[in-house]
Amino acid sequence: MFVSSVKIAEQLIKLLSNMNISSTQWKFSIPDRLTEEHMGVLANAKNLADGINYSLDRKGIDINPELMVSSSDYVQYTTREGKVAR
Repeated sequence: MFVSSVKIAEQLIKLLSNMNISSTQWKFSIPDRLTEEHMGVLANAKNLADGINYSLDRKGIDINPELMVSSSDYVQYTTREGKVAR
């Protein structure tokens, strides 16, 4: 069965546009949960991330660093969530 890439992209855009999901959730808790899935899910997620980076480079798009979550925020996030920082 063929699935339209445009329709999938539109669904992802809608999900990624949800401002009720915090940047730290996108960077830490959502990927952490994805790693509990099988390799097919992980491969698709990794391919998507790599493809986004490739497209950003190819199109010369730079993301404002102020919009990005730093890895040092992980300790603050896990503490707030009641988890032990790794």
